[in-house]
Amino acid sequence: MASRTYQNFDLLVEAEADGMFQVRVTGCPLGESPTARFRLPWESTQLENLLLRLDPGRSGTRRGAADPQVQATMDLGGPLFESVFPEDLMLAWSRSIDAAQAAGDGLRLRLRLDDAPSLAGLPWELLYDRRNNAFIAQSEKTPVVRFLDVPQSPRPLVVDGALRILMIISSPTDLPELDVEAEWAKVHDALGPKIDAGLVVLDRLPAATLPELGTWLRQHDVHVLHFVGHGDYDERQQDGVLFFTDKYGRSTPVTARTLGPHVRDHDPLRLVLLNACRSARVDTLDPFSGMAQGLVQQDATAVVAMQFPISDGAAVTFTGEFYGSLSDGLPVDQAVTSARKALLSGYQAEWATPVLFLRSKDGQVFENIVAAPVETQAPPVVPTAPITAPTRATQPMPVRGPPPTVPTQVVTRRPDLETTWQQSPATYAAPAPAPAWSPNPQPAWSPARAQQPTPTPPRKRHTAATWVAGLLVLFVGTAVGLGIYGRSSQNDNGGGAGGVQLRSGTDLEAAFTTTPPTIDGRASDWAGVPAYSSDVVVAPAGATASVHARWSLRWDDTALYLLVLVTDPTITQTHEAQPSQLFNGDAVSFEFGPPDITSTAALQPTDLHVLMGPTQDGRTIGAINVARGAVFASGPTLKGAASVVGKVDGGYVIEAAIPWTMLRVSSVAADQAFGINLNVSDAVSSGSARGSLRDMVSNNPKRTSNNAVTRADWGRLVLTG
Repeated sequence: MASRTYQNFDLLVEAEADGMFQVRVTGCPLGESPTARFRLPWESTQLENLLLRLDPGRSGTRRGAADPQVQATMDLGGPLFESVFPEDLMLAWSRSIDAAQAAGDGLRLRLRLDDAPSLAGLPWELLYDRRNNAFIAQSEKTPVVRFLDVPQSPRPLVVDGALRILMIISSPTDLPELDVEAEWAKVHDALGPKIDAGLVVLDRLPAATLPELGTWLRQHDVHVLHFVGHGDYDERQQDGVLFFTDKYGRSTPVTARTLGPHVRDHDPLRLVLLNACRSARVDTLDPFSGMAQGLVQQDATAVVAMQFPISDGAAVTFTGEFYGSLSDGLPVDQAVTSARKALLSGYQAEWATPVLFLRSKDGQVFENIVAAPVETQAPPVVPTAPITAPTRATQPMPVRGPPPTVPTQVVTRRPDLETTWQQSPATYAAPAPAPAWSPNPQPAWSPARAQQPTPTPPRKRHTAATWVAGLLVLFVGTAVGLGIYGRSSQNDNGGGAGGVQLRSGTDLEAAFTTTPPTIDGRASDWAGVPAYSSDVVVAPAGATASVHARWSLRWDDTALYLLVLVTDPTITQTHEAQPSQLFNGDAVSFEFGPPDITSTAALQPTDLHVLMGPTQDGRTIGAINVARGAVFASGPTLKGAASVVGKVDGGYVIEAAIPWTMLRVSSVAADQAFGINLNVSDAVSSGSARGSLRDMVSNNPKRTSNNAVTRADWGRLVLTG
């Protein structure tokens, strides 16, 4: 569709005494300026009920469960249109449309509500002309924008290349969980054709923190800032907020006054899209009190925000069509209207949820968006880099401690690992030849985001563990498959490679380390650390061990560190899309729970099943399944943990740093104990059953019936000092 040009129909609404308002045309193609006075056509209770029908979750957060009712849009929009467009104004509006069309233009309705803040929160996008049976905001010929009078109207940005979009996806651990990876993947897929054509570059902020945003804006050009997450309106402070995260992953409310300087000082930035509930809401006194309005005041040329909760599907549909239209050269108001029309087929009740706030004289925000050489495209997961392990904290960790924001699941192919570790014949049976892995290295990490190791402070003992009531709930599905069990076999008591003594049994130790291991898949900084064997076959009955694992464990105040060497001749990973089911395929895992492991035979809400596995192209994937009732059920991916995978002769090695807070532990000390089992799974590598569980092997000989969920039979891990 061709880009349109527009003439403006400016409608100024001003508050008067006794609940009356004056409406005045301040500019139109005819040069006329009729005025009228009106009162809202509903009593306050009637209006509140209408708004509740449009937004059943007004007191909640993003993504309300129920859809707005289509009839309510007409019940509100019709009387509102007739109130502000009485006879004289309606005549001016109709004649202006005719004049604009005769000139080959559209007519943009610019609502000026600064002097009537009590009306600024109404859904003006629902203005409904009952005589023509049409919502005027659904037509690209008559887009509706909220126009805010601010000084220094900006000029369009000449892009001379691709449109660069930075997504901030924020899912704090103490707020209802968002499926951030799915959201990222959907937006990326929706923009796929534009990305492939070189018209759009889509980046994702590594962590949803303000310091990370400041660093990114300092080092990159960004034309569009796109926030996905939770939003709200703080009634006490009379201000809109977005919920970013702190370094521990907890929610941090950010107002326009805090975010605004980042927007104001980044010269290429022209547009902000807020996919957060109630990011368009204002109070009844200050028209700039909302998040979107405040960002316009802070020099954002245009802001698209949500006045009601919006479903995931509608958000992605709107985003794909909106950015596609922008990259095609459409002005921002035409692009918004085009995206609204895209919602009518599958999300008819949500088409008016997006609101456009504009401060430029027209909607031309960008000029000359052209195809640029296609850069390495962002995949549907965040590329991250190897980092050094966390350093020892100087203070006890907070009682409510979501995982620190650490780059996650970093993978680099390491050919040298094949010679770094050699399997000891005394420990492992000679494996079958392992298939060569395709050399598919991961993208290099940007030096700007590389984290440097910090000096290790003097050791400070901490208080006993405090278990947090809430956890990162991590993935969708269920781990009921742990109920398939069989017989046990003897432990391996042989000596480990590199002179490390292998230990048997279920009483495990993790040694305190003053120098955290570097998470790079090397064994060099694990010398002398005890290793434990997993070779007790638990599933299915009658199977013989097809895999074997050797585990080494260390700890500091920040994280639990693992190095796992797996003998697995054929690596078969079919659970990459659903990591919560990794226990059914090639993976390592461990059950983990609080220290009072003999208090009950049943699973507790604090019990976890941590899963990590290799992919065919040399990446790690992971999840944490959580106890729900009598089974482990799935949650999100294992984010916040640093891990790498490498190939060794006849198998693979996984090294990981898992923050204690991710394991629901707020502080740790020497001699502290936990319940634990160490497991390794093997998938069927060929035939019709390829990818299903061949067998599971544990260090715990009691894990022989459905007692992975009988926590009193778990092993015991003691942190040694």
